[in-house]
Amino acid sequence: MPWKCRIGYYSKEDGVKECLPCPAGIFCDKPGRVNIPWANTDANTRKGWTVCKKGFYCPSLAERLANANPANRYYEMEPCPKGTYNAITNKILATDCLPCPATKACNEKGMGDGAPANLPTCAKGFFCTLESPSTHPYTTVSGKYGPCPPGSFCGAATTTPTPCPVGTYSN
Repeated sequence: MPWKCRIGYYSKEDGVKECLPCPAGIFCDKPGRVNIPWANTDANTRKGWTVCKKGFYCPSLAERLANANPANRYYEMEPCPKGTYNAITNKILATDCLPCPATKACNEKGMGDGAPANLPTCAKGFFCTLESPSTHPYTTVSGKYGPCPPGSFCGAATTTPTPCPVGTYSN
């Protein structure tokens, strides 16, 4: 007797007894998934499937289970970590998450909508050259981000601290 595939699995056609692990780039978040939508270019065939969202990546279920911490084997989309973003759907690898660009801050996991143009700007008093995980990065990571160093000033969206003019100082 055929059954519905469980979450994380799909079948190539209706009525089969064997389910396959969901492939990378799509998310089999409902039971009973049949056929891979990307194999068919008809957009109507894709309805009901969940694509891996912007700001996330979706390895295949087999990869997820093979590489997961045994305490965390849940099947879910993986958010891009702080300091990175992803503005495209259907990404499959953590390396598909791009470093936060200069002058911007990727201060949340899973940032993607409208990126990079709509990412928050690095705050006054800080510099953000690459991969900033905060608009106010209080820890310095050499060549990437941090608080404006003594003897310099940083306006909003600064990538390189500006030395104070002769005869002035800054703590």
